[in-house]
Amino acid sequence: MPIAAMLRRIVLFASLASAAGGAGAALPAGTVRELGFGDNDAKIKAINDLAATAPEGALALLEALAADEVKTSGETIVVVVRADKAVDAVTGAAVSLLPEPLDDI
Repeated sequence: MPIAAMLRRIVLFASLASAAGGAGAALPAGTVRELGFGDNDAKIKAINDLAATAPEGALALLEALAADEVKTSGETIVVVVRADKAVDAVTGAAVSLLPEPLDDI
């Protein structure tokens, strides 16, 4: 199955799980780090973990991933960039100064 199709299915699953009362915890930093910097197997596991546990913010992150809005910088920074605004992928806090360079996942 193509990655884009898999992401669409996972986003749909996550939205259904979230609507059904998914967990209210913040996004796990380790999972987001694996999504940003892990090898392909680690990224797939991170996506599956987010979809299965549906923590608060997981749906938004998976939608941003599907829209190619999730970026990394250096070895630790994972952000969601929409237009000229960015938020930390773990906390959702606004990032006032975008790190350079930003890399695609």
